[in-house]
Amino acid sequence: MNPKAKAQNGAFTKPTYNYWTEDELNILFTHPELSAKAMVELLPGRTAEAISCKRKSEGRWNHPERVLCAVCHQRPVWAECTKAAKMLLCKGCYLDEQEKRVAEANRHNALRQSEFKLRKRLEKQNKTV
Repeated sequence: MNPKAKAQNGAFTKPTYNYWTEDELNILFTHPELSAKAMVELLPGRTAEAISCKRKSEGRWNHPERVLCAVCHQRPVWAECTKAAKMLLCKGCYLDEQEKRVAEANRHNALRQSEFKLRKRLEKQNKTV
């Protein structure tokens, strides 16, 4: 049984996950010299284990500055999505870019299919003549 599960009215429930806020992340990244145990005082509600786990996933010393989107220059880069982060795009601009790519792929596929059908039609005409 999960040791972190809590008993509620005789039933065990999984603990809920608290998402990291932007303020918490800023505190976390502006104090890389502090240990996870020392950070517990600055981040109430976070355990030392949660802080060290977040540092492992995000990086402790070489974390890049929070940069703005390369397209709109208004919102921060969508760091949770690796593709968007590599492209330096915020969530909205990344989704717009993906929609454009899907539309272009559909247009290309339609063109390729029409060329294939035309080629097959010409081959069939040449065989009958």
